[in-house]
Amino acid sequence: MNRFARVPAPVKDQFSGDRLSKKATNQIDKEIGTRIRLRRTQIGMSQTKLGDALGITFQQVQKYEKGTNRISVGRLNQIAQTLGVNATYFLPEVDGTGLPAGVTPADKDSLELLSLFDRLKSKSMRQAILALARSACEQER
Repeated sequence: MNRFARVPAPVKDQFSGDRLSKKATNQIDKEIGTRIRLRRTQIGMSQTKLGDALGITFQQVQKYEKGTNRISVGRLNQIAQTLGVNATYFLPEVDGTGLPAGVTPADKDSLELLSLFDRLKSKSMRQAILALARSACEQER
């Protein structure tokens, strides 16, 4: 290698302007991880079971879901196949959850509520739960 070769300028995050290392994670990685966790819990799969299907440890699945570790496109495709969705389901611009773009539940209670609600088949039961939630939010105001 030529010792006088130019060193490329550091890459900057398009949103924050912060310098990024090649392996640094960002908000998009966290969003993808949150969506993986949401889908996994919706179908009732444990981190261990997902890890076994992917040939990785449950700790690695945790790191993906928290956005601590980045996910390659190939691995994201594997995860999508295992969870029964298209890989675009996990991308922030394409919202496969039916929620407004950029809005995903992050806490455990919200994830559980969505997962349980998703399992309900009765339209009248779903409507009753929505009415209850709306009423509870009005009471909080």
